[in-house]
Formats: sequence, C-alpha cells, structure tokens
Amino acid sequence: MHYNSDFEELYYSNDYEKILSFYYKFEDVEDIVEWLKNRPEAERKIYEFEGDSEVVFVIPTSDVNNQFSNYIKRTFKKYHLIFVESRGRYFNFSKSVNEGVKIAMKYKPKYVIISNDDIKVDNVDSLMSEILSEDNREVKAMIAGEGKIK
Repeated sequence: MHYNSDFEELYYSNDYEKILSFYYKFEDVEDIVEWLKNRPEAERKIYEFEGDSEVVFVIPTSDVNNQFSNYIKRTFKKYHLIFVESRGRYFNFSKSVNEGVKIAMKYKPKYVIISNDDIKVDNVDSLMSEILSEDNREVKAMIAGEGKIK
C-alpha cells in the first residue's frame, strides 16, 4: 500500500472510532508498516557547536534555541555538540538520531552520546570522568538510569 495522506486525520485522531477505522483500512501489519515507511519526512536541520570531539553529543530537539538546548550548549560547551532540529507531524526521533550519529562518526569519536534535550546534570566533570574512565575502554554502550551510568 502506498502512502495516503487521507489516513493522517485518522492516524492522529483522538476519536476511538476513527482510530479503529484507520487500522481497518489495511489488510495486514505489513500494509501498515509500508504506509508508515512512505509517510513524508519532517525537515531536519543540523546545528553543530565545535568542541572536543573525543566525545560527541547528538541531541534531537524541536528547537535548538529553547531553554533545554541552551542549557546543553552551556553545560557541555567543552564537547562537540550536534543538534538535529525537527518538529511537526512527521517528526521521527530515530531518523534524527541516525542523521546526527552519521555526522558524529566523521569525527571518529571515542564515544557518541545520544541525549534528549531536557537533561540536567549535577556535575559534568564527574559524569565525563566516569564515561571516559579507563575501566570503560571495552564498553560498547552505556545507558543512564537512576542517576548512575550503567
């Protein structure tokens, strides 16, 4: 099934019957996936802020100048920051992350940190020291949880 913009109203509806009618328009799950793949993409703009590229931050955001993004720019100004700005109905977090990581990899960083723009960090030096610790040389991925890097 090809993309049909008429389905958008049903897809975004808060009305139970419209949502059901959306799903009944497809023959099977593969049809739904195909429709989703063919939806238009939101425009993405890349904003880079130069810094140490040993660690590159990739931050999907709806506004590179909002209070959250400005906090990240101030807090992590020592490091290379890549903001992927995108918004609207066709926003896709994973596509924004993928585009940012693709750019980040050009710098051959030791680590790429993917983060939402609404993070708060109590002690940047402590966080980065933990991430860059020799104990983590063989670590392939870290996930923050409950206030600790795991």
